[in-house]
Amino acid sequence: MLFSTAPSLGRAAGRIDVAVPAGEVVLEIIKGLEYQPVLLTLPVAADRPSRATVRLERSAHLKAEGWYSGDVHVHANLFAQTLITPRDVLLVAQAEDLNVVNLLPCNDPRTTTITDRQYFTGRPDAISTPDRILYFNEEMRNDIYGHVGFLNLKTFVEPAYFGWPNSPFPHDHPGNFPQAAAAKAQGAAVVYVHPALPSEFPVDVALGLADTIDVMSQNAEDLPTEYWYRLLNCGFRCPVSAGTDSFLNIPLHIIAGAGRVYVQTGDTFDYQRWIDGFQAGRSFATNGPLLRFTVNGQGPGADIRSDGSIEVEVSGQARSIVPMEALELIVNGRAVRRWAADQDPRTVSFSDKITLDHSSWVALRVRGAGHRLAPNDREVYAHTSPVYVSVANRRVASRADAEFFIEQIDVLIAKMDSRGNFEHPGQRDGIVARFREAQEIYRRIAEDDQSRL
Repeated sequence: MLFSTAPSLGRAAGRIDVAVPAGEVVLEIIKGLEYQPVLLTLPVAADRPSRATVRLERSAHLKAEGWYSGDVHVHANLFAQTLITPRDVLLVAQAEDLNVVNLLPCNDPRTTTITDRQYFTGRPDAISTPDRILYFNEEMRNDIYGHVGFLNLKTFVEPAYFGWPNSPFPHDHPGNFPQAAAAKAQGAAVVYVHPALPSEFPVDVALGLADTIDVMSQNAEDLPTEYWYRLLNCGFRCPVSAGTDSFLNIPLHIIAGAGRVYVQTGDTFDYQRWIDGFQAGRSFATNGPLLRFTVNGQGPGADIRSDGSIEVEVSGQARSIVPMEALELIVNGRAVRRWAADQDPRTVSFSDKITLDHSSWVALRVRGAGHRLAPNDREVYAHTSPVYVSVANRRVASRADAEFFIEQIDVLIAKMDSRGNFEHPGQRDGIVARFREAQEIYRRIAEDDQSRL
């Protein structure tokens, strides 16, 4: 027989019919991270329809508190013959309860096509609604230097790729930084997506051409989190970011928004305010837990200044549709306090005081065992952007982390020399000169080491 669902319960417009045998059908209904999932068993007879009405109940309402969710790295169409439209993407945003979907047209290496380039307008797509914004931006790709997402573009940055054999741009030149500079010049946020090393992100962050890296992407968070901590320990104010790299036209792919970043925009929501809040670090990333966190009453992205040692009050709360194991207070990359989720694994709160005698960044992290309702990840994870505490007007500076990036830039140069394709040596030498410039910045950071990180 046919089993039917209403459109609000699936990613489709209209009625969905699915053939099932007579007996019991188990349904699980999920809508983002702010609604309580529903699991029910429905008896299905062979000779008559079975009906059930399901009402999803909110477990949180962050929009009412001025927080709006987004995914910074989604592809509408890539690596498949099936093509979808912006209207289909809007349906996904509604089903996953996403407020902002940053779609990133990029090159299909099998052809010279920039997929979804035709949808780029330099503004939110016309299909957007007041609380569901689709924005076609750009992913600029090179497999030596790394892939970069440009958000809030007004003009498409060309070329959108380079270093791809049998394409109009076969050479690994000019590096990512000229395109990143062109994006920044028009007010874009520049994010290295699915970050790995060696790549160019330590260079572009040091040169002020990249805002951050995706801490949550399509891989386990351990390594991106380590890289992000190291950037923060070098004094760079990199906000947390989350992008799934979901291909929406491929069934059973990574789920858009299953890792997302919430941004505080205040009483008014639009795309520019979301980007402004994203870049300012008024945010947290999550695959389940919803966070509140303050230091001396100020939230993520805040800057607290003191002439000397300072005692600060930290407070936080996590609510989650998936079980959590613990909340951790992170100071300069280390967990200095831990609150176990013993009594209720779905709600944890705390209030405490810590003393900081040197400049620090302070953030809240949640860890938990893997769960089927966090389908893109091996564990439950959430992390706020930092609150920055400046003591005696000194920057956070770690010799070990600065030297780590100096070494990684050398590894990147060696990778260029072994794999790079250049039209002439001058192309390679020009890129290396910018890389050496970044290394000098890290050397100055190492010299300013506070010796306590």
